[in-house]
Amino acid sequence: MKRYIINLLITFCMIFTALVLIYCFTFGSMPIYILEAIISNSFFSSALTFLLYPKQTYSHQRILFQQILYIILVMGMIMTTIIVVSGEISLHSFIVNFLVVMALFFLIKYLLYKKDQATAAEINDLLQQRKKRTTS
Repeated sequence: MKRYIINLLITFCMIFTALVLIYCFTFGSMPIYILEAIISNSFFSSALTFLLYPKQTYSHQRILFQQILYIILVMGMIMTTIIVVSGEISLHSFIVNFLVVMALFFLIKYLLYKKDQATAAEINDLLQQRKKRTTS
């Protein structure tokens, strides 16, 4: 459970930071209602990761389905936010948002994978040290 919460917070921070940086570099300044929308989208995107995380062993097809469902839900949430905030949506904004979502999705998956690899290496080192102590 602790690992899920840590990954949730890491995911929230990465999504929030990336969205704020993208918005600031694109538009320069950020109204408070846009910041609130980014915070809520970041929170719900990271919460969806937590809710859709497999709690037991699933097949590769089931995991792939969950990842696609996650991307669809996040895109729906972003499009809904854009419609509520600006009142309009264009094909260009849909494509840009889809590319941003995909880039963030793969970046977050990669960073969490690297974090898990480092944790596994640390655990292996501790197990090797323990094995040396017990065999000596």
